[in-house]
Amino acid sequence: MDLDGAIWDNKNISAAVLPFKRTSQDSISDLTGKETHLLPGSREFLKWVKEQNGLICSLTWNIPERAIKALHAFQMLDLFDFHRISITPRKDLGIASMISELNEKGIEIPQGSMFYLDDRDLHMTEITRKFPELKFLHLWKDFHSFDEASQYILKFKDNGTSHQSFSASELDH
Repeated sequence: MDLDGAIWDNKNISAAVLPFKRTSQDSISDLTGKETHLLPGSREFLKWVKEQNGLICSLTWNIPERAIKALHAFQMLDLFDFHRISITPRKDLGIASMISELNEKGIEIPQGSMFYLDDRDLHMTEITRKFPELKFLHLWKDFHSFDEASQYILKFKDNGTSHQSFSASELDH
């Protein structure tokens, strides 16, 4: 899941000046006073995914320290199982790395059960080339709320998915 523009309204948390200060349950500010707000329903959506026994990975093009500190300031760090935060835009490599790590731990992700949520489709060419079974939820374009996104995910969960899994050996193409 992307963070900038997907979880919070800030489109570039990497530009924030540390430290962050929590100003309300759904708002933080950086040292300059610039506020960042959680988007409506984002915290609840992540909690819902966890209740569904889903794994959540942050997958964002950011300075890792700043994104992690923002999640910590929002008290949302524990809602994520993995973080793939990088200063490079290659999100496909982040997904491959996450799948490899899961495979090493003996956890298989059934193909067709992985969803990627982002407010932009900038990285989708590389991602779908490597992971054609991944389902992209284009937030604020195809889905206008986290409730809509959760209903979409539930349709796939209720209909079942392929039993074939992503494996580390597939990640090299």
